Amino acid sequence: MRGYAVTGTDTTPPVITEILAGDALTLVAGARSLPPHRGESVAPSTLWRWYKKGVKTPDGRRVHLEMARVGNKWCTSKAALARFIASSTPGIPADNTPEPKQRTAKQRQSAADRAGRALAAQGA
Repeated sequence: MRGYAVTGTDTTPPVITEILAGDALTLVAGARSLPPHRGESVAPSTLWRWYKKGVKTPDGRRVHLEMARVGNKWCTSKAALARFIASSTPGIPADNTPEPKQRTAKQRQSAADRAGRALAAQGA
């Protein structure tokens, strides 16, 4: 079967399923769907950069916008944009699990001091 790629439905990326379901956004349409920044619309090249280079999150991960090539155009979906925004926003975990709160150095030291006093009181 020349020209056809055979893939299982379980390995098809979600963005392709969304595009085929009618949620396709070109780079221009995807950029226009985002709120303007400093009075200017988001440029389509910004979406391309998010796809190619991604953005670095505060925890050091690199998050990329999902896209798929349809003919000679690159497309994404509203759901892919939503996943990208959620993944790159600090404090919003992609899998909706709450992030553990990080204690400050002073909080850790106070907890260690309390534990030491508790152990000393028990005779350990």
